[in-house]
Amino acid sequence: MMQVKPVSRSTGRSATAAAAYRSGTVIECEREGRTHDYSNKSGILKSNSQIILPYGVDAEWALDRNQLWNKSEHAEKRKDGRVAREYIIALPKEATADERKELVVDLSKYIANRYGVAVDMNIHAPHHIDEEHNDNYHAHLLTTTRQILVDGLGQKSEVELSDSDRFKRGLSLSKDEVSHLRGHWAELQNQVLGKYGVQVSALSLEAQGIDREATLHMGPDCTALERDGVATKIGDHNREIEARNLERLQPPLEIEQEIIVSEQLLRSLERDYAAVIESKKTTAAQKELDDYAKTMAFLEGADDIAAGWDAEIEQEQRVRQQVKEPEREKDQTPKRDYDRGGFSL
Repeated sequence: MMQVKPVSRSTGRSATAAAAYRSGTVIECEREGRTHDYSNKSGILKSNSQIILPYGVDAEWALDRNQLWNKSEHAEKRKDGRVAREYIIALPKEATADERKELVVDLSKYIANRYGVAVDMNIHAPHHIDEEHNDNYHAHLLTTTRQILVDGLGQKSEVELSDSDRFKRGLSLSKDEVSHLRGHWAELQNQVLGKYGVQVSALSLEAQGIDREATLHMGPDCTALERDGVATKIGDHNREIEARNLERLQPPLEIEQEIIVSEQLLRSLERDYAAVIESKKTTAAQKELDDYAKTMAFLEGADDIAAGWDAEIEQEQRVRQQVKEPEREKDQTPKRDYDRGGFSL
């Protein structure tokens, strides 16, 4: 979130008062002849406060808050003159303290270099810092409306020009320039938030295609009252918006019925799929058993054939033995000696 506001005398404001309040310091306003003392203001991370100048501009005088904003007041002669410009940015709650500071410094440098102005940056903490209320860290970037020179203030920066003057210079409209800054701020945040799995967008909800109403910015005063249990107009308005957004999240009856039917069909398909898988498992197991039985039957039949062959061989051997027995007996009959008769057989 980024808000861009002018600090103008037409609304009774001054650059010195704005700077003193945002930084929690004391500034003597020479034009008004009064002292703006906000040194007792709490919630300002003063160790992070600093004034950032455009790159390459050696203007030591501008680093003094009193000098910077008194010169800004003196530079404008009109009673309705614009004496400063303020950028209010919400800081991501996911980021660490060092990451928040680095983000604000990077954006401040970008603005200072883009427009040639001084940026008085101050980070403010939530009124309550705990696990429940830690998402209201924000920063105030108060910028000069004129460019910073070595010895003083120069001409008005381009961002302060009217749309007609910007057109003459070939520049985009003021609203487009603000959109550009918001886009750059979103890019800076996303470089840090990527590791937290979070991303932000400078586009409106409608531009992002999100069917949701945007709530109004509460601001520190309304936020403090709401936390103390005091209802505010902005708080009531936001609660009405949140209620309407919640209704948008509820699907129409027809869609809800379709969801129920789809879920029932999905469960039925899951059951059928499980039954098919179980049937395949049973069929495969039965096939293995059948194959095993066939194999065993074949082996048992082979054993019977082998046994039959053995019996036939034994029988054949007995028959042969019986045939050979008489021949052996014949061969063993004693021979007669006829030598004495003059011959022999």
